[in-house]
Amino acid sequence: MKPAQLFPVLLVMLLATGCGKPTDSSETLVVHIGSGNWAAANMKAYVEPFERETGIRVTPVADDLKVAQLKLMDDADSVEIDVIDMPAIEAGRSAALGLLSPIDYSLFKEKELAGLRDETRRPWGVGALYYSIVLSSRGAGPQTWSDLWDTQRFPGARTLFTGEYGDGPWEEALLADGVPADRLYPLDIERAFRSLDRIRPSVKRWWRAGSEGQQLFRDDQVTLGEAYDGRIADLAARRPEIQFTYNQGKLLLDYWVIPRKARHRAAAQKFVELATRADRQAQFAQLIAYGPTNLGAYDLIPAERAARLPSHPDNLAKQFRLDAEWYLRKNEHGESNHETLIRRWQEWILK
Repeated sequence: MKPAQLFPVLLVMLLATGCGKPTDSSETLVVHIGSGNWAAANMKAYVEPFERETGIRVTPVADDLKVAQLKLMDDADSVEIDVIDMPAIEAGRSAALGLLSPIDYSLFKEKELAGLRDETRRPWGVGALYYSIVLSSRGAGPQTWSDLWDTQRFPGARTLFTGEYGDGPWEEALLADGVPADRLYPLDIERAFRSLDRIRPSVKRWWRAGSEGQQLFRDDQVTLGEAYDGRIADLAARRPEIQFTYNQGKLLLDYWVIPRKARHRAAAQKFVELATRADRQAQFAQLIAYGPTNLGAYDLIPAERAARLPSHPDNLAKQFRLDAEWYLRKNEHGESNHETLIRRWQEWILK
């Protein structure tokens, strides 16, 4: 869904689910849980246990919330959501704009805090999950991005993540063009677009949401491309011909964040604390193949399942990490690399 469409849809969803109306509970909480099998995992691992433990009713929201929408709500003093799962770049941008509440780490038990990776403990957010964008195919497919760009050896319709939000397939394009993974940053933006020029005729769809990328493979609309690992793993479990590899995967990190003007900040802090406990993250990782940010969760996950998660040491060794700080860095004109990429994508896609 395009960001401009999101704000009114979010409000409609909240009204339809009864947000703001009297309930049996003295408190309510509005939480972004995503869609599809990701939403189902969030409900089972976090929402339902939170409701049982606290008696606070949760109103789930499926649509992603972009920074622009959060700022609109903030400016209007009408923030209609309490907890958001945000990608690292979006969370960093929101924090820089002063839109987020500090996380109350005093609520966390010492053992749980010790299990959280350093990069997941920010003043404005706590790591929700690790996930990856991975090479995916129907049948034996590419093992590197250079393979995916080779349309002679690997023919077929392709799909890649859109660049309209700024965090597009730039690293993939540079790897396909021969840039080593340890020398990706700072990204050579113009080289990335020249590489995308080569693959563009074979891209049938630039997907905007993880569920869309999964559906393209499920409906046999594409033969190969990229998808979120949890989504494609779920499909592969039911469709053995669907394959993917963590080789040259792009490792990403989401944070749980709380808007500074959220209506139920105290309850939101409780939810974030519960959602980063080792036992809760272990259950989540067994429902969808996304990696825990609390290392203690691995003690509770069967070894066979753990080996299929993006943050497992064996899989980490095959991947590169998206550098969110580079995306947020500004040039001499005050434009961030993230903003530059959005502008360049808009120019490029209209050619």
